[in-house]
Amino acid sequence: MYKLHIIALITAMSMTCSAAKSTSIPTGGITISGITFPEKIGYNKKVLYLNGAGTRTKFFMNIYVAGLYVSKKTKDAATIINANESMSMRITIISSMLTGETMENAIREGFERSMNGDVSEIKEQIDQVCKAFTSSSTKVGDQYDLNFTPGIGFSTTKNGKSYTSSEFGKFSNGKAQDGNLAFSPGKNNIFKKAIFGIWLGDDPVDDGLKASLLGIEDE
Repeated sequence: MYKLHIIALITAMSMTCSAAKSTSIPTGGITISGITFPEKIGYNKKVLYLNGAGTRTKFFMNIYVAGLYVSKKTKDAATIINANESMSMRITIISSMLTGETMENAIREGFERSMNGDVSEIKEQIDQVCKAFTSSSTKVGDQYDLNFTPGIGFSTTKNGKSYTSSEFGKFSNGKAQDGNLAFSPGKNNIFKKAIFGIWLGDDPVDDGLKASLLGIEDE
């Protein structure tokens, strides 16, 4: 009888460990620090699915939470970075220490790491995207979406509001329309890889967050 109890206990513990390692997204999404990332979202008539979500930590402080939405879920970072498919990075500020200026600096640092220190080819595009974080004050609870759609380009929203053409300005390789950064196809490809490489590249801004976005933090 004693051995049976031991076996039952081990079995129960094994099942509990297996459940803890599950990386499937619960119905209703994931809630982190009071911020809920829905299981799926709609963007540009596409349905995007939550691939994973986690917390950006710097100097032992949690500064924002982020969720990665993709057309096809995968745990392979290179597949996401290189895929010519719709995807979105949703960022919500959770620290009052994070201002528009510090967020801009963090994004610029991320681009530097993603591009191995040479951002000259997409400097103009980086400058424009950073306007999303500096054009108005940043506060706890603000939500930024960085969206990519093949053939259209990028759009950035703050709290669900798209930035207009005048706010983004025009580029030598295209112009912004309805909040989309319409670069030439070559620039789109480079910029898309660079921006998602901030969180998913070989030198991400936060290794723990990268694992969470890929849904492999428990493996």
